[in-house]
Amino acid sequence: MFNPKSNGWDAALNGAYAYDPAKAKALLAQAGAAQGFTMSMPVPVYPNLQPLLTQQLAAVGIKINWVNVPNAQTNDQYLSGKFPVVWYQLQSSDPWQGINFWGTRSAPWNPLHNDDPAIDQQITAVQQSGAEPAELHRLAKLYIDKAWFVPAYFPDAVYFTSAKVDATPQALQIVPSIANYKPAK
Repeated sequence: MFNPKSNGWDAALNGAYAYDPAKAKALLAQAGAAQGFTMSMPVPVYPNLQPLLTQQLAAVGIKINWVNVPNAQTNDQYLSGKFPVVWYQLQSSDPWQGINFWGTRSAPWNPLHNDDPAIDQQITAVQQSGAEPAELHRLAKLYIDKAWFVPAYFPDAVYFTSAKVDATPQALQIVPSIANYKPAK
């Protein structure tokens, strides 16, 4: 869950959710849904992902009832708690900021208010350690093992400039700080 450029990144967890339809089908059968199921999901903010998600989930027996959400209501609808799953690109910054953004019961990007005693205990350990990498790695493993999120990619910083402006991306920031912009030479 943590940015590859942060001290929370644990390379050992990379690929933990490799696409494996046979394993997914077995897990669905184990959960009592061997015949699959249908669920509602808002159309992704990046609609080019919709066909891919439809195909990959259908391959394991999950049919998606796509719900159109007006752009002006995207965040409100995603955070409403009425969808069991949403596809969204969350920020990927400092681990402690991320934990508070999406990783606690009261975090704004935890709309279903998921809670887990082991995760709560590990968040406390992270906080008490001053966010030591080993404690962050243990927390990341819990998020992965308990499938709170399915990280698919970590985008680099996104920014636009003109030919007259240079910008230097900054690790753990969504966009470069204003100090990282300067006139082009």
